[in-house]
Amino acid sequence: MPSIYQVSLILHLRFVQYSQLARIENPLKGIPKETLMAQVRAFATEHRLSNEVDVFIKGVLVAQSPIDYENISELHENDRAALRREDAHKWHQPKALWFTIAVCSIGAAVQGWDQAARLEPTEQTFRSPLPLVLDHKALMINGLLG
Repeated sequence: MPSIYQVSLILHLRFVQYSQLARIENPLKGIPKETLMAQVRAFATEHRLSNEVDVFIKGVLVAQSPIDYENISELHENDRAALRREDAHKWHQPKALWFTIAVCSIGAAVQGWDQAARLEPTEQTFRSPLPLVLDHKALMINGLLG
């Protein structure tokens, strides 16, 4: 009879195997370079972005083989340096982006609290003792409770 350690190891290996099988295949994999470049040029022409076609070509070639970007001849050295930096420092982003994420997260939390307060029965429970004539004090109490 296998030990609990062996069973957990087998389950872990099966999980790793299935999670690797479940990964989405790169949709650009296997498309010849010339075909990709022609599709990018057609897209850029169709959407009046012909002046940026070189940037799109670099992007699609890196997207096709993101691990092997060092060997893409269309990339300049500064492009490779930027990709190396992104590989080495995945979490290095501008402070404005982190600030935006923090503000949006706080806003989402406040919205969630507001919705939760409105969905809870406290509004119905505590509204009945309030007087029918809503004076300033009753409005403030109602606002605080729900």
